Amino acid sequence: MSKVGMTGWFGVGISVGSFFLISWTGFSQQGGPPAGPAQKVDWTAFLPAGEGKFQVAAYCPLCHTIQTIVSDRRDDESGWMATVERMVEDNHAPIQDDDIPVIGKYLAHHFSRSTPILELPIHINTAPKEILVMLGSLSGAEVQKILDARAKEKVKDFKALEAIVGSGKLSKYESVISFGDGSDKPK
Repeated sequence: MSKVGMTGWFGVGISVGSFFLISWTGFSQQGGPPAGPAQKVDWTAFLPAGEGKFQVAAYCPLCHTIQTIVSDRRDDESGWMATVERMVEDNHAPIQDDDIPVIGKYLAHHFSRSTPILELPIHINTAPKEILVMLGSLSGAEVQKILDARAKEKVKDFKALEAIVGSGKLSKYESVISFGDGSDKPK
């Protein structure tokens, strides 16, 4: 085969390989099923505030969705550290050495083995505090306001919720918040 022929086949191979890589990358970033019909979820919105949130939001989606963290995985600090180190060593995740412990501590603090798994929709009237904290735009004091208010009476709707925490605080979560008790969950 001539050099031109070999080069042509090489180009085809690169093109086909690139197509599959791009297709796989796009697929891996999509995550699980949407929260509702034709609904896309911004999973980074469920990362609680704290040191390490920026690094998790920046590095982790390069290889997998944030959904993997907020709704699938739970571990202690040594387990999370081992996972992050494995991502760097085996998957060549481009995480800076000094960010590894920051990420591990953040994940262990907010996604420990005792943290409930996030399921959508979030049932405002029954969700545990650890789940409400995942509404990343809320402070700890605002989460407590929700807990106190719902202890007195059921939060009826989104307008009532905004009256508790402030207008616009939860607008990006409106499509994934429910005011039922969770018994309306599909089986």
